[in-house]
Amino acid sequence: TRGPARSVGRSSRVSSRWHGTSLVVSALLLLLVVPVQFAHAQLIGRYVRLILDTSYLHFSEMIVWKPGDLDTNLALQKPATSSAEGWGGTSAGLVDNDVSTYCHTNNGGWVMVDLGEEKEIGGIFLNSNLGQYDRAIGLYVEILDASQNVVL
Repeated sequence: TRGPARSVGRSSRVSSRWHGTSLVVSALLLLLVVPVQFAHAQLIGRYVRLILDTSYLHFSEMIVWKPGDLDTNLALQKPATSSAEGWGGTSAGLVDNDVSTYCHTNNGGWVMVDLGEEKEIGGIFLNSNLGQYDRAIGLYVEILDASQNVVL
């Protein structure tokens, strides 16, 4: 079983239309070229899990970067698993550095990427080749340690 989902954050700076949307998704909705950094001084985790209880999870790429190093994708070619794969999407499509491929889960699904070892995480960028970011409203992002305990 997965642990309790935690929203990445809620911000009063996000318009009321998007209230409750995770900070990552809010940033994507507002300005797609600006990645979001976490406010934690030092966030360390091994797994990154995306959970969307309200719709199908569909993203073409997830980039996880180290603090201060936007050029290094910690998730690139790492093992990915999901609750289900469908509509031509695969879990691996999320981390293959190819925006023509994608990850597509079932309704209320999740996908998790194993970074291989605990690493310091500076932020996450998500891209959808459909451009339908409204499907991601309610997205939760969890960072888990090596024992799969939620740290964020």
